[in-house]
Amino acid sequence: MKKNYTYVLGLSYPTYLSGACIFKNNKLLFSSTEERFSRIKNDNSFPINSILACLKFANIQITDLEKITLNWNPYHGVLKRLYNTLSNNIFSIRNIIFGSTKSSNIRTWIKIKNVHKEIAKHFKIKKTLTKKKIYYCDHHTSHIFSSYYYSGFNKSLALSIDGAGESATSVLGYFKKKKFYKLNEVHYPHSLGFYYSTITQFLGFQPDNHEYKVMGMAAFGKNYLKDKMDKIILIDDDMFKLNLKYFSFYKNNSNNKFFSKKFVQLFGEPKKANQKFSQYHFDLAFSFQRKFEEIISKIVSKAVKKTKIKKLTLSGGCGLNGLLNANLIYNKIVDDIFIPPWTQDSGGCIGSAISYLTKKKFKNYQKLNHDYLGARYSNNEILTSAKKNKIKLNFSRNISKKAAEVLNKNKIIIWFQGRSEMGPRALGNRSFLANPFNQNIKDKINLVIKKREYFRPFAPSLIGKNKFFLKNKANSNFMNTILRLKKKYINKFNAVVHKDSTARVHEVNKRFNPKFYRLIRYFEKFTGYPIVLNTSLNLKEEPIVENPDQAFRIFRTSRVDAIFIGDYYSVKK
Repeated sequence: MKKNYTYVLGLSYPTYLSGACIFKNNKLLFSSTEERFSRIKNDNSFPINSILACLKFANIQITDLEKITLNWNPYHGVLKRLYNTLSNNIFSIRNIIFGSTKSSNIRTWIKIKNVHKEIAKHFKIKKTLTKKKIYYCDHHTSHIFSSYYYSGFNKSLALSIDGAGESATSVLGYFKKKKFYKLNEVHYPHSLGFYYSTITQFLGFQPDNHEYKVMGMAAFGKNYLKDKMDKIILIDDDMFKLNLKYFSFYKNNSNNKFFSKKFVQLFGEPKKANQKFSQYHFDLAFSFQRKFEEIISKIVSKAVKKTKIKKLTLSGGCGLNGLLNANLIYNKIVDDIFIPPWTQDSGGCIGSAISYLTKKKFKNYQKLNHDYLGARYSNNEILTSAKKNKIKLNFSRNISKKAAEVLNKNKIIIWFQGRSEMGPRALGNRSFLANPFNQNIKDKINLVIKKREYFRPFAPSLIGKNKFFLKNKANSNFMNTILRLKKKYINKFNAVVHKDSTARVHEVNKRFNPKFYRLIRYFEKFTGYPIVLNTSLNLKEEPIVENPDQAFRIFRTSRVDAIFIGDYYSVKK
């Protein structure tokens, strides 16, 4: 029976965040990141747990696979990367050996080239068998394919931007009749991803990890640093170019600074670990974010003019920048935009698999409507876990209604349902939920439960976004766009609206998440509005929860008020 199907295992390894997916012909069956199993945030180790979960879900053996695909090609771009690095700084040999990020050193290339040995070792099969099944896909091709083929678009521009692939850091092109045509690309060390990582580190955060915190800070900043910004990055040949005098990520190993002495001379001293944020720090965040948007907007505008195509698929880690994504439409640069929920490196496993499958004539993929691709846990598994964790649960015939009642009492709840999400956003299956009208609840979640910075906003999960936010055609199913609130609601949803009257909106679909949809409708009966506060179910610097044991641990150890898991619940007294 299995021989009638083409099974392909896609891997993201060992780039920023590893993971795996499994396809049966052109159908994506299952996908997850390794961090969900290992509990190591941004884990880029060999994704053995994700692979085992994929095979288990598909009910197949490793030998049933036709191909194993990777989102990195060790035979492409190596010499160009070497040349570009050394030509900009002859002393950068340490960078080539050790790398400035997880995926930019010789040891990484060796790991990728020898991935067949890793698979053979884990599954106790011959290396010659696995070597024949390996398919390498260029990093940015993996990103681009993971976005376009699920967009529902026929013709569209396609842009992938991140820190770096094999050599390219950004690739721009377009699709016509499902065929990709490249327009332009930028190569390392010129990188918008590293540009953003530089200010992330300068503001005291971890580069290649905490860029989203800088985006949150931007709402509190002012715009008066344009002349300085123009010195460090500019449009070049329809793309962009860094002034490398201000950067040092390409010179040093990953433990050293991304910014140079000249950068410090221009912008002042970096924020120290115990130093409080000043207004100037927020102004820097605003200026770097604004310049980031300006550069990408100009790139896309020129591509639209050249191709006459006004739809865009965006991918790569920079695709998580929700301000950019929405403003491309608000500013009428494109008519429509699609960003997949897995836009960062972990989604490369999906794109690399599609790259192979399209060569096998599997060219058609349904438009993506949900991200629930991980594991599901039965009521029996939940009860077993509750017993082990010594938590008494109550059964409910209508768990959505019961949760809405508790939310209306200004309680913060854990909402654990169905299959886990593949991407980095909690889309109503692994979430903390709260009343969006209560500002004090926002402070409690930020400072007491999740213990994160006060300036970081929360997202609204809602029904009917255009009633509350300025109309924007961008898909809001995956919480990848930041929309502008209509003026009459500015003082209404205090807990989910940011300083600049925007919100990272999640629009809930009745067909693909009926339990969550019903919860919001019940909450609307109490409050008059179909909207709840939604944030990812994890504690500080932890991955999102995967299984019931992890959810119960948070319920026991944090100051959350209640848990709703499967058809069961518990409310603290």
